[in-house]
Amino acid sequence: MHAGLETAVGQSGTQGFRAGLVRWRLARQTVRPEDPTSVSNDAAFHDLAADVAFLQYHGIPYPALWRASRRAEETGINARRCLMQAGAIDDGELARLIAQRFDLEDNVDVLPEAEVSIEDAMRRGWFRAHGCDGRPLLVVSTLGASTAAFFGVPDALQFRRPVTVMPERAFIECLRSARAGDIARDAAASVAPGMSALGGMTHRQRSALLIGAILLAAALAAAGNVALIAITIMLGWLFLASTVLQLAAALFPAPRVAAPPRLSDAALPRYSILVPLHREERIIGQLVEALNRIDYPKERLQILLLVEEADDITRQAILRHGLPSHIATFLVPPGKPTTKPRALNAAMSFVTGDFVVVYDAEDRPDPMQLRLAVARFAGAHHSTGCLQARLVIDNSNDSWLTRFFALEYAALFDVTKSGSAVLGIPIPLGGTSNHFRASVLRQIGLWDAWNVTEDADLGYRLARHGYAVADLPSDTLEEAPAQLQAWMAQRTRWLKGWMQTVITHSRYPLRTLWGMGPANFIAAVLTSTGVLVGTLVSPVFAVLAIMRMRADEFMAGTSVLDTVADSTMTIVAIYGIASIYIPALVAARRRKLTDLIPWIALLPLYHVLLFFAGWRAVYELIVAPYRWNKTTHGLAKSSRSASRAKL
Repeated sequence: MHAGLETAVGQSGTQGFRAGLVRWRLARQTVRPEDPTSVSNDAAFHDLAADVAFLQYHGIPYPALWRASRRAEETGINARRCLMQAGAIDDGELARLIAQRFDLEDNVDVLPEAEVSIEDAMRRGWFRAHGCDGRPLLVVSTLGASTAAFFGVPDALQFRRPVTVMPERAFIECLRSARAGDIARDAAASVAPGMSALGGMTHRQRSALLIGAILLAAALAAAGNVALIAITIMLGWLFLASTVLQLAAALFPAPRVAAPPRLSDAALPRYSILVPLHREERIIGQLVEALNRIDYPKERLQILLLVEEADDITRQAILRHGLPSHIATFLVPPGKPTTKPRALNAAMSFVTGDFVVVYDAEDRPDPMQLRLAVARFAGAHHSTGCLQARLVIDNSNDSWLTRFFALEYAALFDVTKSGSAVLGIPIPLGGTSNHFRASVLRQIGLWDAWNVTEDADLGYRLARHGYAVADLPSDTLEEAPAQLQAWMAQRTRWLKGWMQTVITHSRYPLRTLWGMGPANFIAAVLTSTGVLVGTLVSPVFAVLAIMRMRADEFMAGTSVLDTVADSTMTIVAIYGIASIYIPALVAARRRKLTDLIPWIALLPLYHVLLFFAGWRAVYELIVAPYRWNKTTHGLAKSSRSASRAKL
């Protein structure tokens, strides 16, 4: 080991460490570059950051080192990372040169010690390990937050070990492969058993459902028409309350907020981007291009592409395309279930950002989205745990189905969810462009790996822990399925996940009530059950109403109960139609989707498709509750954003 570095390692206590560091720096400054033309004078040499100055000896041009040093001063990031992000050196070569310069070991097979914490290792940039021969080692990342590779290890380490240096990607892979079994187990069991969709209904819920079914059958047998009318009235008023809440959200648009001042790069926190991929070989190039367009200092970005170990197709596509230095592939250890939330959970131990955002493979976020999210979090109350950006369908002209999808998303994200944020009620998240405080995400238990609509569940779980979801007025372009079969599979999964969410949060209703508070609890009940009742039952209501009208029974006043039922149907129909048309019209106006306005008239037909998807979801919930219906991306034929850009 280099003499000065060994001195720094051996010192204990802050003063001893600093003394060793000073001696090491003084020793370094007495050395001059072998090529005198590379530096004009001693002052210029000393202007370089200490952790990259030695690279002059190895052919890295002085201007590149100087720019990296200045960039390090601007951003507060170590100069090694700045140098690599500038493309002046790759991580593997940096590891080799560090080892050569400071008499460290490299390219050594190691096994992390059993007590090593992945989170601590990622935060510090080093971990204790043993080599294949059993000797103890200290493994240091070339780009870790710690400067241990250059100035010695932190004071917490009270003993000396040989040091080996690893490229950052190899550092992560070493920890991942050594802890693969633990990672897979923890990813599938991140939330408490009572808060997970695993296991489905409890014995109490099944009993209640069975008793309810028996009572319903008995009521229908004893007084069929009266019982049917009573059920119609109860479900009708439940659905009515849900639609009123939805319309209320449409009346409260998110307030216009002036664009926040652009923060300096040094003031920005570290941000982690997680992108789960599964059989996404078609769009790797588009994805990397979209991630590269993000306006955020790359030195403060951690981007992980999450790929299942068995997904060789996607892995090979990534290898063929190549990745920039700030984007890395994270292999998700094999395990059950094979779902997006499990992949996200597996990667969270390696997340180093203060904030985390999830993007889907086909997403194209606004380049300024991360900067806006940082500013919004800074100005928000500490109880704001998540920001939901707005998802926008870009291939709306691919088919009649994508036109309906575009209107649905515009109404959902531009009107309903943004209005719900203003009202302060629980918001079931969209599956992508969710920006989280990393600490909050870990506190609430991450995602439920067994819920196939993990975003809706997470929105309610945030509310149960006292956190709010706020609107982020920034767009992320998405691709909608253009074929009915693909749409049906995707929507079946979403609705099945809604049912799992309702089951999960109704297991212990008093706990949910206590966590959310009465107002939020009522809003969550209306939102969740309203979606399911509207999807599964509303077409039946429409058919019954039409049948009564054709039989001249509608509003005939034959009995008080009939009158109440017919009045309920009428009111529900009015508000139900309003809840379909008003948000869509408002959203089309805000989004300037003038070419789609004629399609709004046909939206009730789209809701008939939802009816079939809902009952298919009921069937899947029984026979395959955790099956993930994969949506294929990279099939879009049109682009609304590209068309507008040409105008």
